[in-house]
Amino acid sequence: MTLNLDHLREILIPHREKHLLLACSGGLDSTVLAHVFGILELNFSLIHVNYKLRGLDSDLDQEHVEQLANQLGVECHVLVEDISNTDQNIQLTARKLRYTFFKKIQESTPNSILCTAHHLDDQIETFFINLLRGTGVKGLSGISESDELIRPLLNYDKKQIHQYALANELKWREDVSNQKATYLRNKIRLELLPVLAQIEENYRSNFSQNFEHFKRDSSIVEMHRAQILSVVMTEKNEIKKYDIQKIEALTPFETLLDLIFRPEGFSHLQDLKQLLKAEGGKFIENDQKDQRLLKSGHSLYQLSNQTKPDLFDINSLFSITEVTEEEVSYTDNSCIYVDQEMLKGDFNLQPLSALHYFYPLGMTKKKKVSKFLKDIGIQGPLKLYIPLLFDGDELLWVVPFRMDHRSRITSKTKNILKIECLEKDFWELFSS
Repeated sequence: MTLNLDHLREILIPHREKHLLLACSGGLDSTVLAHVFGILELNFSLIHVNYKLRGLDSDLDQEHVEQLANQLGVECHVLVEDISNTDQNIQLTARKLRYTFFKKIQESTPNSILCTAHHLDDQIETFFINLLRGTGVKGLSGISESDELIRPLLNYDKKQIHQYALANELKWREDVSNQKATYLRNKIRLELLPVLAQIEENYRSNFSQNFEHFKRDSSIVEMHRAQILSVVMTEKNEIKKYDIQKIEALTPFETLLDLIFRPEGFSHLQDLKQLLKAEGGKFIENDQKDQRLLKSGHSLYQLSNQTKPDLFDINSLFSITEVTEEEVSYTDNSCIYVDQEMLKGDFNLQPLSALHYFYPLGMTKKKKVSKFLKDIGIQGPLKLYIPLLFDGDELLWVVPFRMDHRSRITSKTKNILKIECLEKDFWELFSS
């Protein structure tokens, strides 16, 4: 049995009007899917990343993909990036590079959707990887798709794809590293799956049915998780805030604690329980090391480990207007009133530095900003997310908590400026 073109055409009908961006390594699977797209006369192009990991073979992979695109009469997007000398995990580095490039091409291609050639055997391998590493129902339900990413071959196994390639006399590139049991996925493919085939000849079709069952179960779990998150979590500008008191009131506690955080990569339940009871400033990292969960006050904050916060544009964050003394009101901490004569007018935002200090309103002595934030319950990396509004090189406002005493209005003030922060709902994240 080989690939069913009528079935694949039916799968792809909802995406008929889109431009399909096919990730193509040059191997059997992606070469076959590229040929299928050509036969079905779809609007598509190929995307390839050359990591320079296999010397000349990497360059020959790239050449094959470019020739394939030329034969099919489609565009080929190529990124060449040497990661052979990285001191990071090779697989994670390659994956991050790959999907960053894919996203860039997708954003620059109108009405496009990403496609990969993952198939049933890949799903089964992923099942065992997740099972061995520890996972929930979602991790057992196979490789996922989304509105941004489709995988048309998920219902077909490697043998069917190979038969299609032979029947159509296709040429493809072989990655010899796939035959080495170095990585966990290769070990499962080369050592575990052949044993399964001896025990149950039809294990692939059985797994295919199981994946459908798991996906249905997973959708129910996800619905319940969404309901819980709507109660215990708020999110704004790349920050997720979890209410500790509401989490601790959940029952069954451990089950729902795991349900909340495991999909975010925080899979160690004991670490989560300890963090809930820890002092402010303590944090844990997720399994991928790209997110951290920080305790501050009565909340947990989920923050990115990968990039420094760059959440605001000064022009969209603030409005500045002249007001009269009668219009001054101190009931709203989303705005401050300053003496215009005390200002240079060179407003700018700066990231927190250990050297930053100011004179908090009501105080005549200076104080380090980091110490001020710690004293009001903003701890650890969370401090980096607090906008600091400067006037030239003088700190004017630790937004929205305290302005500088030196710029306050007094009885001698002639002209008053009202500086209002427009991201009012953002500050709710920092209230305990």
